[in-house]
Amino acid sequence: MKELEYQTLSDAELLTAYKTAASFHMKAVKSGDFEAGNRQYKIIENCYRELRSRGEESQKKLLGLLDSSDDGVRVWSASHALEFSPDIAQDVLQELELKNDLIGLTAHYTLKEWQKGSLKFP
Repeated sequence: MKELEYQTLSDAELLTAYKTAASFHMKAVKSGDFEAGNRQYKIIENCYRELRSRGEESQKKLLGLLDSSDDGVRVWSASHALEFSPDIAQDVLQELELKNDLIGLTAHYTLKEWQKGSLKFP
């Protein structure tokens, strides 16, 4: 999907695309398929960028993904939520950080970069 096409999607459609890409991204990374992971990352990035361009009300719709049963979706949405709801996002990332897997490691380093002030958002 081209970047301009994201502008034509509703918030609900962006959230669905974000959720799907976040889930597939983590599965691709876990399996070592970094090419597929990079494609999914671009979708995540474009969806988030478009939601952010629409304002905080649209961004905050990502908070609904924090309760997902898919930890890939949770870690991505919590990471982006640091920008607009840091207290809620940090709680989720701290919970995920306790997992002894790639999700836990991702949550740990995301929090570490956030606390250093070096986390950048797309």
